[in-house]
Amino acid sequence: MKSDLQLRPLLLTAAVLCCSLPAWAWPNQKAAATQATKLAQINQNFDALNSQNEGGCILILDKEENPAALNGIDTVTFAKMQADGVPINNLCDDATFLRRTSLVLTGRLPDPARTRSFLNDGNPDKRAEYIDELLQSDAFNIHWAFYFQEFFESAGQVLFGAVGPYNSYFADAVTNGTTLDQMARDMIAATGNNLEDGQLNFLLRSANRARVPQDIQDNIAIGATTKFLGIPAECISCHDGAYHLETVNLYLADRKREDLWKMAAFFSATRFRGNVDPERMMIESFDISNVRAEGYNADTEEGDRPARSGGVVTPQFLLTGATPSGNGDWRTQFAEMIVSDRQFARHWANRLWGHVFGLAPVEPMDGFDMLRIDPSNSLPEGWEYQALDLNLLESLADALIERDFDLRDYLRYVLNSATYQMASTFEVGTWQDSYTPYYTRYPTHRMTAEQAYDAILVATGVPANLRVGDRRTNTFEIVDWAHQIPDPGQPRGDRYLNDSIFLSAFGRGNRVDIARVNDGNISQAMLLMNSPIVHDRMLADQGRLMQYVRQGVTSVDSLIDDLFLDTFARPATDSERSALKQELAGYSEGRDQAATLMWLLINRVDFTFIY
Repeated sequence: MKSDLQLRPLLLTAAVLCCSLPAWAWPNQKAAATQATKLAQINQNFDALNSQNEGGCILILDKEENPAALNGIDTVTFAKMQADGVPINNLCDDATFLRRTSLVLTGRLPDPARTRSFLNDGNPDKRAEYIDELLQSDAFNIHWAFYFQEFFESAGQVLFGAVGPYNSYFADAVTNGTTLDQMARDMIAATGNNLEDGQLNFLLRSANRARVPQDIQDNIAIGATTKFLGIPAECISCHDGAYHLETVNLYLADRKREDLWKMAAFFSATRFRGNVDPERMMIESFDISNVRAEGYNADTEEGDRPARSGGVVTPQFLLTGATPSGNGDWRTQFAEMIVSDRQFARHWANRLWGHVFGLAPVEPMDGFDMLRIDPSNSLPEGWEYQALDLNLLESLADALIERDFDLRDYLRYVLNSATYQMASTFEVGTWQDSYTPYYTRYPTHRMTAEQAYDAILVATGVPANLRVGDRRTNTFEIVDWAHQIPDPGQPRGDRYLNDSIFLSAFGRGNRVDIARVNDGNISQAMLLMNSPIVHDRMLADQGRLMQYVRQGVTSVDSLIDDLFLDTFARPATDSERSALKQELAGYSEGRDQAATLMWLLINRVDFTFIY
């Protein structure tokens, strides 16, 4: 960009805009965040963005009156704030709501034309209407299909040619409004061929290429317990909980390895028959069916885990002790036990809230300790209840059950609350970090790798144009968004090396042995400043910036007006306008001014945050 436009050095300006970057941790150094770590990260993000965001609240002239509760969520959160003396914050302004909601529901910045129409709309119900609009959009379908692909770890390294059918199942489920409980039934209990019935790939992905039946059954039980209940059952897959988990998980500390085998026994009546491609002499698909079985054979020294002993173990559900009837279709009965248990609702209510806010009541979200979420349990000295707000967690579980596990309906309920619409700034007193668990301030958190990439696409007006393939059919397509990439191993080839570098630097992981992370690192800052992902799109003839130049929008004030709305979905503040005009005065050409302005905005620290 600098050679094309003969820009003078911008290191000083970049330092001013980026100096508040928090301390970085390299992506591969970060394990799953504990609750304390997550809270510390949120508070660090507040500090990082505090100097960037001026205002960001609806002005309430009489602060003796708190914002009105908009639904049952606010009844719970406001009551806790008032009981503990935590000030109830102001609501965010329309521009902040618009940007936040678009990123939460679609993974993208709001469409620039929609930004202008929304901000100019005087309809008092426009927020609720905008939520409904996004819930029915194609962008919502793409983002949430990707969400499930990521959560259920659709990875070509393990599934090979079955990634396409697995992804198609999630896309169809979101588009058609399949409920969360029905998705669980589909993935746990289905029979058929995994290339024809994509949901069956949950079983294969959970099996994770294990070699012996006991490991396969263990892995699937772990996958089902973790993904549908949020309980880290892998902790008791190699040994009993005693003498290992007393300082980690009180519930699992009392569980034995045999308790996992009893869960795994539900899958002992499942047969996987491989179908071999005669030309390549490789298994190309699996037929999955139910057979008669006596249970889980615990007498073996083979496999990836320590030797087992104890004879045949029959199925028993971990949380209730329930057992199946008959000795055939145990998976269907297991699925019903999963979805009918309150922990299923509690887990999904918690996880979806975590997606919306960047901070769930229970963190890590797949680390539930069942003894520490029940207020009737007396905890050992030194232990606290796990949820930030037990009443909120149970209220959210109730809300999800009442809405029949409908994804859109639950998200609608959460986003229409005043708690969700709180400002991320705090202007109702002196902020204390101890307020963060109360959600009186919307938790500022980083975009995912795909959100950061797609934010650049919206800001510049240039689609991704990425070539991705299907390994099974050997066919290819061009996709417009990072959220449409079917597998972290794509796009492939030197042509897309910069895209892969960008996504990897922002922590997308690979869904197998490199975990997704949402931390910052110096590579991200360098890529935003120097990567062709930014420069080439910014200067593309079909891009938004060059369209403005061709249309004669070259006055500095007009450029600031338009590019702030395009990039941040809000007008510039007076201080931002003054600082930018002073910086841009050093450029004589309108094209140089326009390119420099967009570059500066994309390199602001708040560009890759949701606030």
